[in-house]
Amino acid sequence: MFHIAIVDDDTKAIANLTKLLNQYQQETGFQLDIKSFEKAEAFLMDFDSNNYDLLFLDIQIPRISGLEIARQVRKKDRNVSIIFETDFAQYALEGYKYNAVDFFVKPVSYYDVKLRMERLREKINEKTPVISIHIKGGIKNVLVSDIVYVEHIGHDQIYHTKTEDILATGRPALANAEKELSKYGFARCNSSYLINFRYCSSVQQNTVVVDGKEFALSRNMRKDFAEKITHYVENKPI
Repeated sequence: MFHIAIVDDDTKAIANLTKLLNQYQQETGFQLDIKSFEKAEAFLMDFDSNNYDLLFLDIQIPRISGLEIARQVRKKDRNVSIIFETDFAQYALEGYKYNAVDFFVKPVSYYDVKLRMERLREKINEKTPVISIHIKGGIKNVLVSDIVYVEHIGHDQIYHTKTEDILATGRPALANAEKELSKYGFARCNSSYLINFRYCSSVQQNTVVVDGKEFALSRNMRKDFAEKITHYVENKPI
């Protein structure tokens, strides 16, 4: 599932872009989850508790502009793709300092949407690693970026992803999953959980919040965990 947010005070522009994205979804089968916001404040509050793959930002939103939204977003997320919408092309140039991937000049056409979405999908395919999980009856390939955390209970190991929970077979060890996923920004917060830093929103003395869920941070693992998440934040590509 590809998660998209549209932030625009123009309801007609939101309706048009949503229609075009749904048309692309129906044409290609590429699953999209689309949310829209007419006010920047509402989006920024929502952004703290959700993970998006793509943002469509209207540059000329009253009070808090699309450029200011992008500035605040980049403080928290260096990976989310940003496409600006504007009535005037010259305003979009400033957006590139926030690493925007592109911009639209309104009104947006289906060709505009399809071209940008195809480019983004190509980049996703190039950059996103996949791991194979042994399940009952076969193997399931999963995007690493979709894995929120891995849980070890007894002899079971469950991969909790954005869309489903996957039970691995063969009594796998969490240490093996850690070895495979650590290079992608995963670390253990305690003996039972391996978490993806991508979904980590808060780290306290004894707890970690991942995708809205709170996990205990083991005292024995605290130092190593802190070093790894610091390295991840400092070296994550913009």
